[in-house]
Amino acid sequence: MQVNSVLLLILVFLFIAPLKSSAQVSISDSMALVDLYDSTNGNNWYNIDYRDSWKSALPVKSWQGVTVSNNRLVALVMYGNHLTGTVPASFKNLDGITSIDFIDIEFRGDLLDYVSNFKELTNLHIGEQFLTGPFPSSLGYLPKLLTFYVYGTRFDGPIPASFGNLTSLTGVAENCPISTQML
Repeated sequence: MQVNSVLLLILVFLFIAPLKSSAQVSISDSMALVDLYDSTNGNNWYNIDYRDSWKSALPVKSWQGVTVSNNRLVALVMYGNHLTGTVPASFKNLDGITSIDFIDIEFRGDLLDYVSNFKELTNLHIGEQFLTGPFPSSLGYLPKLLTFYVYGTRFDGPIPASFGNLTSLTGVAENCPISTQML
């Protein structure tokens, strides 16, 4: 009887243990974060807490400014790091993200074009960045966007008519030289 109980316990452990062990974050999310670090001069990020935790032996969910849920990156907060460089193409793979806070960053490139692919995005806060040109009209097709804050950018032209699709917005703020007339 004891042998049967021990065998049953071993079988239960063998079937349950693999269910508990899972990746801390998806491989594509992890690689996109590593690419972001590399393409934005991560070794010289201003905030030492970010610089020392990213690409370290720490689990990705422990990296400063990173929030992981259900093995996916869900929030990315990058304050005061003076990130320079370009947004890597792999950034578009972060399609499970729900919140982005990029403040005091000197990105060049396609940040907002990538963000417009994030259909789960509920919060987008960008400021003090060297983003120029018109707002991408594709941002008006983020069905779950609740808050959109933008300031200190160099956008120009009218706000796209597609922004009228953002019927879930509860908070909007802007402080940049753009026209507020709708197309």
